[in-house]
Amino acid sequence: MAPQAPSTPTGSDRSASTPGSTPSRTTPGGTVVKTSHWDPGNAAYKTLMDKKKADAKEQRRKRMSGLLDRLRKNESVVENVAWWSLTTDECAQIFTLGSRCTPLTTLYCDGNGLGSRPSGISVLLLSPQIQLTELTMTENNLGPEALKAIANALRTNQTLLLLDVKNNQISDNGTNYEGLKTLSDCLDAQGGKPGINYNITLSSLDLSGNCLYDYGVNTLQTVIQHNTVLSELHLANNGMTQEAGKFLLECLKTGSENGSILYSMQLLGNDIHLRELSKIQKILDKSAGLRRNWESKVQSRFVKGNMKGKPKSIREKNGTLSSPERK
Repeated sequence: MAPQAPSTPTGSDRSASTPGSTPSRTTPGGTVVKTSHWDPGNAAYKTLMDKKKADAKEQRRKRMSGLLDRLRKNESVVENVAWWSLTTDECAQIFTLGSRCTPLTTLYCDGNGLGSRPSGISVLLLSPQIQLTELTMTENNLGPEALKAIANALRTNQTLLLLDVKNNQISDNGTNYEGLKTLSDCLDAQGGKPGINYNITLSSLDLSGNCLYDYGVNTLQTVIQHNTVLSELHLANNGMTQEAGKFLLECLKTGSENGSILYSMQLLGNDIHLRELSKIQKILDKSAGLRRNWESKVQSRFVKGNMKGKPKSIREKNGTLSSPERK
């Protein structure tokens, strides 16, 4: 009698297939089909995915533990927790410990779904112990209330130089501009009322992708016209029209007359005519030239100040002193 061919293993006994053989499984209709070793129904695949998830969880735990230890030991300068999917408690821990970490200057906290929980952010910005200069919080769904809390904290904070809050629905899709208005008032030190604290250090602000529309430019009018510290303001992908472009151009002209140093503005993704964009660029280029002249003067003064008291030969070598020609 001829030997019978071995039967194809079904879904229940596919794990018993010989090494090197192709696994198979039985469909609900009773049909046996061949599968890949990477098929989700394969037991080896499930085991491998479970191991990967466990390894990722352990790696995340170690990473979080290391971050908190650095903050506790006052050893953290730049921290990047972007896209860590932080929980509410983890955010609170980072902000609380960060507010006591003296060397901390930069925090990247993008994509963590913070929502409208602004208290921890305010603690960080109001801390007198740290010198935080850069804070990025893109894609956190902050909303108008969180932006309002950040703006109020900035009235006291005088160390932050860069704030990035793009893609955060800070206008609630064009229905609530209270947060933006508070931020605009906070940055209007030149045109504001006496006796109220204003921020005079922030030099870079990114509000892109927040559905500000044309009314957003109106709300930022005082900042563009009066602020003499802000040098970068980005408003890309905000649904602005040609009317907003014209109004923005007039605001920049007034700001230039008032001593504005705004030289960088990202406006991609808005429906503004190229003609207005070219005129805006000319004004920004003019401010950039003035800024370069100012920076060169400051640098020259700094170099000369550091050369004082040093031998003449060293000063001549550094180009800060020209020797008279000998006759």
